[in-house]
Amino acid sequence: MKQAAGLRWGGVLLACALTLGSFFSGSSTVRAAGTTIYVGRAVSIADSKIYHVCSLFEAVVYLFVNRAYAPDCATAASGSGTPYTLVLSSNYTYTVDDVALQTLSGSLGWSRPSMTLFPMLSDGLSLTIIGNGATIKRTASQPFRFFWIDGGSLILQDVTLQGGLVSINGCPVVPEGSDCVGGAIVVRTGQLEINRGGLRDNTAGSAGGAVFTGLQSSTVRIHNDSVMDGNRAIAGDGGAIAQYFPSSLTVDASIFTNNTAGSDGGALSVFNGYVSGSWFTNNHAQHSGGGIFVFRALTMVNSTLSLNTVNDGYGGALGLHPDTIATLSFVTIAQNGSVYALGLAPGTSGTATVQLA
Repeated sequence: MKQAAGLRWGGVLLACALTLGSFFSGSSTVRAAGTTIYVGRAVSIADSKIYHVCSLFEAVVYLFVNRAYAPDCATAASGSGTPYTLVLSSNYTYTVDDVALQTLSGSLGWSRPSMTLFPMLSDGLSLTIIGNGATIKRTASQPFRFFWIDGGSLILQDVTLQGGLVSINGCPVVPEGSDCVGGAIVVRTGQLEINRGGLRDNTAGSAGGAVFTGLQSSTVRIHNDSVMDGNRAIAGDGGAIAQYFPSSLTVDASIFTNNTAGSDGGALSVFNGYVSGSWFTNNHAQHSGGGIFVFRALTMVNSTLSLNTVNDGYGGALGLHPDTIATLSFVTIAQNGSVYALGLAPGTSGTATVQLA
């Protein structure tokens, strides 16, 4: 099928009519219920002691361990109880290196899941990070993702998580262990919202280069000019996000670019998702769905799939599992690298339905 500026199929032109969500601008003063901490331009516990500022790690100690161990955060905090809010310094990069990790020991450490930096968000615990353009970046030799959500909620607002890494050796295509999935975030059950945020250069050995969701009931929303860039699922599905089973995934007015999957879904691997006003470009999958792979159902509106590729399968733009239903409305599919822009996963048989709404 020859692809041009749009995809003509049965005389129907799928055109692009993109609508951007409204911009959010982080405020210098945040008034929220619960506890709010303003984090200085420092990462480690040692930095707090030297510079007498509330560092990122000391703020976590203050919230999750013992306030008495984090005296520099006492004047930077307001309110009490939950939910928790961290307000980061504008446009600062919080670099988590080996030296910073060494300060997390004894009474100044915190309990956390395997290969995860921050404490587990469980039992209804809610954390909001207002980044003001800041980045939290892993440069440590020790691999870790940033967050594990199991019954709690996480809101990332105007903040980027970069460089997360979980096991890359010996991980299977089908995810079987927590150490192989979700290079930046795992949502086992609970809620994740990324609002004008970013996930960049995160890597998982199996599925979900940046986010793995759906082990149980969960809700993930990506919106408001968020950017998923350069994430990798080495052996599995979903270069940026892998969604499995009973979960909800909504993507609105966001960009997915330069993500790679070792199996299906260069940017997204979707079980049941809704996408609107978003761009998927320059993503790559080994088998099917250079842009998106769909296991069960997808509704896509006012969006673009362009310049996505696959190595040895069909569906340079959109890969489909048998019995899938994909509903497309005002979608541009252009210049994707495969014999067919849409196609079934290699080695499968049956039919999938594409509805042009």
